[in-house]
Amino acid sequence: MLKTILRLVGVITLCIGLLTACSHSTKKNVDPYAGMSATYLYALGHNMAQKDDYSDAVKVLESLNSQYPFTQYSKLGTLTLIYSYYRDGDPALALATASRYIRLYPTDPDAAYAYYMMGVIDFNNGRGFLERHFPYAMSQHAISNYQAAYKNFQMVISQYPQSIYTTDARRRMMYLKSVMAQYELNIAEFYYQQGAYVASANRASNVLIHYPHTIQVEAALALMVKDYHALDLPNLANQTARLLGANFPANPEGKNYQPLPSEMGPSAPVQHIIAPPTLAGHTTK
Repeated sequence: MLKTILRLVGVITLCIGLLTACSHSTKKNVDPYAGMSATYLYALGHNMAQKDDYSDAVKVLESLNSQYPFTQYSKLGTLTLIYSYYRDGDPALALATASRYIRLYPTDPDAAYAYYMMGVIDFNNGRGFLERHFPYAMSQHAISNYQAAYKNFQMVISQYPQSIYTTDARRRMMYLKSVMAQYELNIAEFYYQQGAYVASANRASNVLIHYPHTIQVEAALALMVKDYHALDLPNLANQTARLLGANFPANPEGKNYQPLPSEMGPSAPVQHIIAPPTLAGHTTK
């Protein structure tokens, strides 16, 4: 009899606990902004974002999108939501929201902001607290995010040249070019130190082909001269040294070549070659 009573008490206690949990769960799922007008929700979320209250701004703007999808206020609120997600420390949701905006409104002038923010997020993505507040060598890290950022900034410039984001997008693109060129040069120098001269020359040539207007071009040409000498390819070494000397006369590697017979005379011209020589068609010894 006692065991039966104890079992009944246990069952009743369990049921009460489950009912209480369900009640709390239901309360948590209730939208506190339900029923409020789109105008009010947009103004409230925008005001919160302006006051750096991004966490609450996200909640309000998510409610706006849920209650009034595909409206003008939802459209404008989504742009603020992108920024709020980003500043609230959720770059993945910010990227997803920006991408969704572009899919929904591909011809909208405000899509420039979505592309711009995608570029900014990838530009800064992967940095922790220390990297955001202390010196950070971007070229020492994988460049996939930087390549994505570059493409999005390029979209801003090419598709929305009159937008207010164009100037900053172009400035960031110039910086990213230098970062990506340095990344290629770092790998080329590593290969050279390891004695992998073919791989080193190919990586260095990537700097000339993909990032021809960066300051890393001089170092890339100088490294290619050393690579070709190490591979016993005097013709390629001479051609590259001539190109280096013509464009960067102060670089010592630019003087490290033997003149070709046709250049022995005093009137032999120094050619400014646009494309660098490559290993194509040559074999190493």
